[in-house]
Amino acid sequence: MAQGKKYNRADYVKAALTVIAREGAEKLSMRKVASQLNVSAMAMYKHFSNKDELVSACLDAFIAESSVYPENEDISWQDWVRHTADRMFTALCGEISWLPVFGSIKRGPLAKEVLAHFIAKLTVSDFSEQQATDGYFAIIHTVIGAASIQNSLDRITAEEDSEKVASHRDQFMKSINMIINALEEHQKN
Repeated sequence: MAQGKKYNRADYVKAALTVIAREGAEKLSMRKVASQLNVSAMAMYKHFSNKDELVSACLDAFIAESSVYPENEDISWQDWVRHTADRMFTALCGEISWLPVFGSIKRGPLAKEVLAHFIAKLTVSDFSEQQATDGYFAIIHTVIGAASIQNSLDRITAEEDSEKVASHRDQFMKSINMIINALEEHQKN
């Protein structure tokens, strides 16, 4: 192993993201990341207590790169939810290797901030905190499900590819709009 080169937490996260892009998040290991940087796996434990903490940090880095929020926050909550859901979907479709591990990842600070921001956006628009939380999970479940289906569609090699993919994205947005309509009904109550 190389001696002398000191890596920081961000270096390990960057190397881990390279491993995830190459092999998938479910195959990430401390040993593979250490090998990527030519250091011992033990060196990583100065920055991460275990693999789960590393994966959580990687998810936060992925979220940061995804820029899920609209540039203009001064829009209706409906447009804000629509934009955020679309950006989440686009990001997940671009890095589909996250899908198999989503349910098992401990949320890091940025993942928690996305939830808090979503709830704050809706509570300012007269939703209860519970309604906003339920809305977030309805959106995120739809995003993850749609990204899973998109992943399957991307594997199809028939000539009808582009038509199916375009149709799926349209259906995804219809689903998001249905959730928004349901939220509007809850908002009235």
